[in-house]
Amino acid sequence: MIIRSDAPRTDSWFTGSGPDDDVVVSSRVRLSRNIDGFPFPASLAPEETAEVQRKVERAVEASPTVFRAPHLGGVGTLERRIFVERNLLSSPPAAFPDSAVYLSSDESLAVVLNEQDHVRIVSFQAGNRLEAAYDAADCLDGELEDQLGYAVSLRWGYLSSEIKNSGTAMRVSAMLHLPALTELGELAEVVEANFPPEIGLKRFPDADGRSRAAMFLLSNKVTLGLSERSLIDLLEDCLVMLVHYERTARERLLGERSEEVNRAVQAAVARLSGVNELSDEELFELLSLLRFGIAAGLSTRVSLTDVTTLFFTGQRSHVIRLISEADKLEIDEEEVNKRRARLVRETLDQV
Repeated sequence: MIIRSDAPRTDSWFTGSGPDDDVVVSSRVRLSRNIDGFPFPASLAPEETAEVQRKVERAVEASPTVFRAPHLGGVGTLERRIFVERNLLSSPPAAFPDSAVYLSSDESLAVVLNEQDHVRIVSFQAGNRLEAAYDAADCLDGELEDQLGYAVSLRWGYLSSEIKNSGTAMRVSAMLHLPALTELGELAEVVEANFPPEIGLKRFPDADGRSRAAMFLLSNKVTLGLSERSLIDLLEDCLVMLVHYERTARERLLGERSEEVNRAVQAAVARLSGVNELSDEELFELLSLLRFGIAAGLSTRVSLTDVTTLFFTGQRSHVIRLISEADKLEIDEEEVNKRRARLVRETLDQV
């Protein structure tokens, strides 16, 4: 079922909690699919684009999951950027003007239309829940496949516009907060010594491609030659390892530099509580410290969930939405920084 709504929710998957969420912020599974008999999106004629849209909409409508969706082609630039900031869309609005997104009520499931592929199913879970994210994506995938008819090759598996995404056409990923391994300079050594070649770790960027403080993305680098089950198992093994190494590094950091760490956390709380202007870069640095402090028991001012939520809602497009309901991007940076600071203060004051 589809209900029409183009306004991003004030809450989303990131407002929940999950296993190991002191380290594992979220689990994500993305399945790329294309409809048999149609060119890839970059080569679609206008009438073919419209036909793909109609076919996908009918398939989503037939799903028992309730989705909300913008009118196709009617999503404003600001809303699209919000979806990018929430990791629902993968590219800036100008890159795929015909793209659209169908969202489940809690935004844990999304069907993205006409980006690099005709359909991308995206499944989110808070914390370390790769299995749950995969199960939800796989279930929806089966429902849509019955309606759409995917392009599949016996040799190459699911066909994708990008060869590197063929095969399972599945990207499994987890967003991680690794402040202790980062501070101690041990992360590269841990990865080099323990990771299989199919799995990679990189800094997690914001919507403008800038790295977030101590935030990383763990994901598979290959989709060909491995089954979906094998990819899930490989990533889960790496997650278990990274959670262990990060927690061990936190214990050592607190044991060796406890006063220094405590002062830094308390200074971050004080700054966030009294600041009148806050850039996104400073926000991420301070929230990283605060999140570490909460996990270590050094601060009880807010919860891990509150901090995770601010990592997303404190981004530029989310803040602009608080300032203006209009589809407006050119807002003075000082005004954005002031409204961001107010958002943080309001969050800290309400608990």
